[in-house]
Amino acid sequence: MRCVLSLIVLVMSLAAAAAGSVFTQLDGRWVGPGLELFIDISRHQGNTDPRKPFTREPLAVRNITGRMVVFSIGTQSFIALVDGNAMSITRPDSGDYRSVTLVRVPQRPHLATAATGEATSDPPPE
Repeated sequence: MRCVLSLIVLVMSLAAAAAGSVFTQLDGRWVGPGLELFIDISRHQGNTDPRKPFTREPLAVRNITGRMVVFSIGTQSFIALVDGNAMSITRPDSGDYRSVTLVRVPQRPHLATAATGEATSDPPPE
């Protein structure tokens, strides 16, 4: 009985770690045809409007199963399959269930220092 309980705890821990990994992979700016997302995992906020880059709405993750993440940013819902720096995403709210592939936009070099990896608002040295 003790072995079965230990095995159940191990499986649950592995599942939680895998879900956390996919969750953190959402972090960043994603662009694709007709859609741009900014997701800030640490603050649980996001943006779906590139015309308003400083506007943030609440990010709510509804479900994580394997590589699939169901989440919303504000009132907009998304179903995403995350694969590293690419994400196939569907917007069920739009009434159009076609998938769009988004790619992660690399962070600008001056926003993260190479030595510490900490974010900085300082411009790069010239």
